[in-house]
Amino acid sequence: MIIPKKLLLLFLFFAFTLNLFSQDLDTTPNNKQNQILPKDTNYRFFASKKSPLGAVVRSLILPGWGQIYVEQYWKAPLFLAGAGVMYYYVFKHNKDFRNYSQQYNEISQSNPKDPRLFSLKIRRENSRDNRDISIFFLVGVYGLSMLDAYVNAHLFSFNLDENFSLSFLPDGKGMKLSISIFY
Repeated sequence: MIIPKKLLLLFLFFAFTLNLFSQDLDTTPNNKQNQILPKDTNYRFFASKKSPLGAVVRSLILPGWGQIYVEQYWKAPLFLAGAGVMYYYVFKHNKDFRNYSQQYNEISQSNPKDPRLFSLKIRRENSRDNRDISIFFLVGVYGLSMLDAYVNAHLFSFNLDENFSLSFLPDGKGMKLSISIFY
């Protein structure tokens, strides 16, 4: 398969300009940063943020790249493998569809009453249906990859450490949800 030059140039353009979508830290001094903080207070500053738009664009170009960007490394191979499998089935079923269509057209022109035409027509239609279903699942893999990267980019700087507890406590009428945050 030969990749058209315009598609290759578009891919390279996006690959080298994606850092424009990422957010940089604000390094301008403000009053909070210039204050002298008391020693007994535990202040947490988030070191970095991830751009949701940058994560979505990366996942649009290659499923799994957005997960690598938001440091969810274990998800990247899953999305990449899902897209690879769906691409394989799209091309396989499209090849089968073209093959059966060509056979059907050749036989129908030479002998319109050939008994093999019915079976070739069914195989051709099944190949087309399977190709369309594979395209639908491929779009689904891309959509899930982009949605997951978008959500994880928004939650990248969400602090969830040992100072956070979530518990279910028995109540007189049932269960009660208790959330505690310790500083």
